[in-house]
Amino acid sequence: MKSLFKVLFVLFVCMAVFSLPFGLSAQDDLGLPPPPDANEDLLPPPPGGDVGGAELPPPPGEEVGEELPPPPGEEVSGGAELPPPPGEEVGEELPPPPAEEMAAGEELPPPEEELAPPPSEEKAVKVASKSKAAASRYSVVSGDSLWRISGKSSIYGDSFQWPLLFKANKDIIEDPDLIYPKQKLSIKKNYTQAEIDDAVEKAKETPPYEPHTLPRKKLPIKY
Repeated sequence: MKSLFKVLFVLFVCMAVFSLPFGLSAQDDLGLPPPPDANEDLLPPPPGGDVGGAELPPPPGEEVGEELPPPPGEEVSGGAELPPPPGEEVGEELPPPPAEEMAAGEELPPPEEELAPPPSEEKAVKVASKSKAAASRYSVVSGDSLWRISGKSSIYGDSFQWPLLFKANKDIIEDPDLIYPKQKLSIKKNYTQAEIDDAVEKAKETPPYEPHTLPRKKLPIKY
């Protein structure tokens, strides 16, 4: 009986010794902490660590003794500078604007076509006097009289200036009271102010109209 008990005890110890590594491996896979009395020499190394003290290889781009290239914009190794941007080369000046290309003291060229200056006042007065002096014609119609014709805005615009019409047409008018249709009267407008005033004065001195059909031999006023 005692010998059977000893055999069973030995088998139990052997099974416990052989099952210990499998239990530690299961604890590592599940991330369980090792038991307090576990032997550290029997534990597997942590992930990423080499057994025997070998160092891990450096991450990509951090090899021993190799420097990383400088970022863009910094000087290249050896003190060389980056090339200047286009249009800013050393020693090259930008061309001056078009307005500054002319030498100092040089005047701008005149425009291709210059507008003609406006006519002076003297020329305008001469042109107006010529147009005023130009004689025009008026054709007498039925019912006209020198008084009525002279009052038209296109003639003199003043009926009291009718003696001027009579003075300019004495070759076809014998009596200022008698004019006939289709007669062509000459309208002159180059009279002086003194002549106009004299005509107005004589028109006011003329006696009232008296109907008659024949020209008078003697007129009441010398027009």
